[in-house]
Amino acid sequence: MRDYQKETIDTYTKQATAFQKTRAAFFEKDKIEKFLSLLPGKRVLDIGCGPGRDAAEFVKRGYDVTGIDITENFITLAKETVPEGTFFTMDMLDLTFDDNTFEGVWASAVLLHLKREDIPEALKQIYRVLVPGGICRFSVKKGTIEGMEADVRLGNAKRFFTYFEEDEMKTFALDSGFIIEEIKTEADGMGRNIEWIDAFVKKPADETDSNK
Repeated sequence: MRDYQKETIDTYTKQATAFQKTRAAFFEKDKIEKFLSLLPGKRVLDIGCGPGRDAAEFVKRGYDVTGIDITENFITLAKETVPEGTFFTMDMLDLTFDDNTFEGVWASAVLLHLKREDIPEALKQIYRVLVPGGICRFSVKKGTIEGMEADVRLGNAKRFFTYFEEDEMKTFALDSGFIIEEIKTEADGMGRNIEWIDAFVKKPADETDSNK
């Protein structure tokens, strides 16, 4: 855990149930369907799984789901919400899984809680645990801001955010060895004045299958 993560973890710890209720409407059915259509197998790692909203959908569709979150209260809720899943309290910057464990990594709105300087390590970890040919989907907010933000939906509690540019995320992904299947900037689906960078990237099936 980095020092800058501590206040965000504290916010999520105290507001875990409120977060679960306010984020239920953020369900991204079209993204989930695209992600699952690209998977070469059934094993999915949900990074930053929170209370288990997306993990529940993966399980419902017949996938073997492992979820991790750095906030212990989220893992408690996820275990209650998705008893068929497997959940661990874990930092995305220090994944303890073996190499080549998962066919897919789902990282929805989670990399944005890291500083820019830590993105390469996070993507390195994701790349390592994916099987050759495995798929990662990640999403981050578009912009240049980096710092703490208050959220009125969580009693003005603060969380750390980094906003990114599309070309910046392309570079991070390519430098980590990924093939970019798709990366694009989209309007916020909830009608807010926010844009999201959404990406589907693939670990090469072999050493020659790369656009790095």
